[in-house]
Formats: sequence, C-alpha cells, structure tokens
Amino acid sequence: MKKILVVEDEKELSDNIRILLEAEGYSVILAENGLDALKAIDKENPDLIISDIMMPFMNGYELFETVKEDLKTKIVPFIFLTAKSDIPSLRYGMNLGADDYLIKPFTPEDLLQSIKTRFNKSQALSRQLDEIRENISHYIPHELRTPLVSILGFSEIIISDIDALEKNEILSMVRSISLGAERLHNRIEKFIELISLEPIADNFWVKGNKKGCINESVIKAIIQKNNIIADRKEKINLSVESADLIVPSAYLEILIRELLENAVKFSEPGKAVFIYGTKADKLYQIKFQDYGIGMSKSEISRIGVLRQFEREKYHQEGNGLGLAIVKKILSKCGGTLNIESEKFKYTNVNVNVPLFNKLHAKR
Repeated sequence: MKKILVVEDEKELSDNIRILLEAEGYSVILAENGLDALKAIDKENPDLIISDIMMPFMNGYELFETVKEDLKTKIVPFIFLTAKSDIPSLRYGMNLGADDYLIKPFTPEDLLQSIKTRFNKSQALSRQLDEIRENISHYIPHELRTPLVSILGFSEIIISDIDALEKNEILSMVRSISLGAERLHNRIEKFIELISLEPIADNFWVKGNKKGCINESVIKAIIQKNNIIADRKEKINLSVESADLIVPSAYLEILIRELLENAVKFSEPGKAVFIYGTKADKLYQIKFQDYGIGMSKSEISRIGVLRQFEREKYHQEGNGLGLAIVKKILSKCGGTLNIESEKFKYTNVNVNVPLFNKLHAKR
C-alpha cells in the first residue's frame, strides 16, 4: 500500500483529502506544517508528499528544499497545493523542481490524476535505476579491472625483474601501464562529468557569458586535443557552418567529443566519418554520420547508461556513459537528439541545439 503524506494546516481540507485517498486504497499520513511533516517523513518514509505552501513554522517551499537535500527522500514525488494562482508563485515552485502544482480549489479527479501520474513516473524511474544497478554490476568490474590488470601486472614484473629486463622491454611495459592508466582515467572522468551535470540549473546555459562557438576550427581542435583518431585510418570530413550556441563552450566540447568518439569507435575500419553543421531557424543542427555496425530500432530504444549492445562480439571499449552525458547536456540547454541507424550499414546521430541570440545576452 502506497503511503502519502498530506501537509495541510486547513483541517477540513486535510480530512477531505485523507478520506478521498483512503477510499482509493492509499495509506495517508497527516501533518499540519513543515516541521511536523519532517518528523512524519523520518518515521513513516512516505512514497509521495502533498503539501500546502503557506503554513506556519515552515512553509511548503522550505519543506521541499529540506526534503530534496536528503538523499533518502530526494526522489520522493512532491506535489504543491496553493491558493496562489499568480504566475510568479507557480514559476517559483516549478523552478524548485516540484513534480506538480495544484491550485485550490481543485477537483478530486485532478488530485487523483496527479498522484497517479507521479507514481507512474516514479515507477519508471525506479525501473531505470534498477537497470543501471544491474548494468553497473556487469560492466564496472570489467571497466575498472581490465586496465588495472596491465597497470598492476606490468608494474609487478618491472619491480621484481628490473635487473633482468632489457631497456626496450621496460619501455614496452611502461607504455602498456600508461595506456591502462589513461583508459582508467577516462572512465572515471566520464562518471564525474555525468554526475556533475545533474545539479546545474537550466538557466545557467542561457547566460550571456556562457555561449559556445562551433565551426570547423573548433572541431579540429577537439579532435587533436582528445586524440580521437589516434592510430586509426578513418577520415573525418567536416562541413560545418559557424555559429554561436547557448551551450557553454566547455560542455559543447564534451558533447562533440563524445559523439565523435562514438562515430569513430563504431565505424567500419577505413571508412570516413562525417560531421555536418547547419543553422535552421532558431536551431543549429549537427549530424554525426558513420558507416559501421549500426543499431536496430530495438537497440536504439533501449540505449542507456552502462549499456552496450553485442559488446562480447565486437569488443568495443566504452560503457554507454558518453551518450548519457550528451543527453544530459542537451536536456539542460533545450536541445534534442535523434538517432537513425540500420544494422551493419550506418548510424546518423542528429543533434539540435538552440542558437545564441541577443535575447540570451540580456538575461
């Protein structure tokens, strides 16, 4: 039975909500203000919180912020109730990150539908988290252990047999150690990048001093800086129109780097990779095109963190974090991503990013 905490100082409304929800099969906990609510949360661990905003001792906004600061309750769905119908109050509550906002007086149907929607989303999130945990259990040991094998193994050989080894043998082992350390560092950095994107506010991306520039020179610099081509023979063909985007330059580099690395990684050896960039109305469209193993529609729909398809068959390096990072960046700046692919033929990754304009500079 789902537990719902109702935080409301109007007793008649509070009782009416309790009767309605209990009739629907929910377990209901009542609190009259934010302070009482925190005690109830600690004791009852509710599955969803419905809270008034204007309350004594601790208002709804303060309660919400306290709940979201606690890792135990951070993902608990939160619905605001308020008699305030002015736009600033609505916007403030939603900017805080509330899941929904109901204006008094509301109908029983509106309340029940909001609760149902929140629980459906919560269940979907729970399934995603379970999938990530499962993927972590499969891939993290491999991603960390594989480079450590060369780092620890060759280090031990050098330490124990230094006097018996030739200079060229030592150099070869040190290069393997360096390669393993670089791979391990790369994995850790991707985890850090993904996690660090989560708390960044959306309005960060549209401030005037945060624009990023894209052109062929920028992309060539990213290719060289990140050694994307390395020893591979793939050519990277560019046809990129210059533009300013609302993505900060540091994050634009991450976005381009991750998508280009994927295109090179999964392309057929020797075949070219293409990058196209064009302005389209208020958006900038970037296409990354490669001719390699491709993906089926089913695989595209199931792309997620720490998931790679047919890894055992193709032995690609990677863990799916790159695309997760790209999606997070795009969600922050209002961009979109679409993948078109045909198995064993090609993959097109199409990205749309808002163009920077004078209105953004004034914000």
